[in-house]
Amino acid sequence: MLSGFVSFDMNEPTLRSEYGNERDLDLLRPLWLCLHHHHQSIAPILAPYAGEDASWQTRRRFYSDCLLQKGSFVLLAYSGEELIGYALVLLQPTSSMWSDTWVVGDRTAELETIVVAPEWRGRGVASLMMDRVEAELEKLGIKDVIIGALPTNSEVLELYRRRGFEPTWPVMTRFAARTRR
Repeated sequence: MLSGFVSFDMNEPTLRSEYGNERDLDLLRPLWLCLHHHHQSIAPILAPYAGEDASWQTRRRFYSDCLLQKGSFVLLAYSGEELIGYALVLLQPTSSMWSDTWVVGDRTAELETIVVAPEWRGRGVASLMMDRVEAELEKLGIKDVIIGALPTNSEVLELYRRRGFEPTWPVMTRFAARTRR
């Protein structure tokens, strides 16, 4: 079980991270909604998007389910007492979707969400959170990691590439509520 406090090694002396749990999930709503709005702004072609309340209620249930899985965790990033980001990682047995084609371990981590408050983006907070996530996964012996991103989110895709991730299985959608172009 994860616990405790981990300091960020940065020029911001007030930056810190700590592991959260189910009781902390409601703290994530404002940051999730920032990410939800960010998705809408960088990928308007994918509209219509779920409303704020429906989006958060669904995401919160999903996070709660994720945290029930052994080894899964949420990392909270703070500046002083202000929550400025989080990363939620789901650990689970590797799906045959991966193991039927690639050589992978028996457990896989999926970085379900990583988000940083808009005013903190571009300042290395996401990289620092990913460092903490990768350190925890290393302790758990997990080497295979999956991360998803919208194809128009070029900044985060570049961050992931710099960290050794490669596009592997793009997902295409055709949702009935979306107007065909």
